[in-house]
Amino acid sequence: EFSWHGNEFWCINTRGNSPGSMSYMLKKDGKWIAFSGDVMIDGAKMHTWFDTEWDYGFASGIYALFNSVSLIESFRPSLMLPSHGDVIRNPLEQLKEYQRKIRELERYYVRGYEQSTFGYDSQDTVSIPTDVPHLWQVMPHIYKCKGPDLWANFAIILADSGHALVVDCGLGKELLDKYIDCMRAKFGLKQIDAVIITHYHGDHCLDAPYLREKYGAEIWSLDKVAEKIQFPERFDYPASVNTYGAGIDSIKFDRTFSDGEKFRWEGYDFTVDWLPGQTEFGLCLNAVIDGKLVAFTGDNIFGSTTDPKQNGHEAVVARNSGILEEGYIYAGEYLKKLQPDIIIAGHSNVLDKPKHLIDRFLDSAIALRNAFQALSDEKDYRYMFDPYWVKAEPYRVSVKAGESVDVDIKIRNFLNTAQYHYIEFHCPDGISTRPDVIDGFVKPSSVKTIKLSIYAGAEAIKGVNMIAFDISLDGKRYGELFDMIVNVI
Repeated sequence: EFSWHGNEFWCINTRGNSPGSMSYMLKKDGKWIAFSGDVMIDGAKMHTWFDTEWDYGFASGIYALFNSVSLIESFRPSLMLPSHGDVIRNPLEQLKEYQRKIRELERYYVRGYEQSTFGYDSQDTVSIPTDVPHLWQVMPHIYKCKGPDLWANFAIILADSGHALVVDCGLGKELLDKYIDCMRAKFGLKQIDAVIITHYHGDHCLDAPYLREKYGAEIWSLDKVAEKIQFPERFDYPASVNTYGAGIDSIKFDRTFSDGEKFRWEGYDFTVDWLPGQTEFGLCLNAVIDGKLVAFTGDNIFGSTTDPKQNGHEAVVARNSGILEEGYIYAGEYLKKLQPDIIIAGHSNVLDKPKHLIDRFLDSAIALRNAFQALSDEKDYRYMFDPYWVKAEPYRVSVKAGESVDVDIKIRNFLNTAQYHYIEFHCPDGISTRPDVIDGFVKPSSVKTIKLSIYAGAEAIKGVNMIAFDISLDGKRYGELFDMIVNVI
């Protein structure tokens, strides 16, 4: 607590919208007034979601925010003065409603399956063990790994000719060598033709270069997935291949597919479709194998196909580029239309007869979107959910002092009406942009790209620098929401 001009303030920890949030309680005329930062804005709304996203879909930010709201409510404040928006003149009513909305969000936000608890029961009820320890047979021509605490990313399609396709490769070199040696000796494996990567996260592709170097396999993926793995430094996304401490900064691809592209391999007809969900940058590889339509879906849907309490969705992570309309909702609609007989997912999961799980998956994704919209003060929740609606590509650039480098600034309009934007670029000393302000209209439901030149003067500090984007839309100032990195060399 502290005193100021005869006023006594209590400092209370109200983390939630960020891990370090503080509120200040002032008692005036026997009533409490809360200077509450970004805990809640008027209308029982959330300021931004992506600041509350502390972890990888485990909801610690949600729980902390709810408890902070409860703490402020216990003071029975007569007024709340948030950092953004109007004064809240009926705080008790709004705090109660806000708590209800947060609970509704949590109901659909947390993973929709029994992760790290009873998960082995539903991980795979189809496969049977083989003569190779921890290598199980899903179908006559498909194998995967399974074992205690073995959630690795590896599936292999073995043709009668002895040629094979691997889907994802995140096993570890020692186990990978063991499987390949045993499959050569026992199952007639002769050649791995390619490894197909389902999405950009490093745990699904770290061993792909080893598979190419030692066994001659090519590396394939969807074009928009491959770009994030081959040039991870250009983007501001988590779990990239260069963040795993494995000494792999990027992976080059031998073949990339466009959305919906088909290829024939060893008598099987495969389709490579764009499949977002956990991340925008994912694919579904599907084909009829052993008389069943098999879909390899990466980390989008897990869990029991028979338990009605499970909806199957994986982590909700906005920083994966996880907008629901271009993520889990799209994935649910896609899978419902595809109607696979069996899903082979990431981390050793196999889902048999997934129709009803897909229905629950889609319904829960729509309910989650509605819960976010109910918490949003924006016409479209994506403005408070998505941390990329103004972004620089590439996100990181290097420039020599006295020289300049160009980037694209991409501004997205989620609305079905034109939108006026005004963006100032706040630079550290010695760095400037041309222009220093971007303004104009973005067409409805579109992305506008504008070229920005970044100049490093002789006085620029060498090393990592940040440029902040101070954003206003239709006259409403949002402030320095987003940024980019400039490395002066």
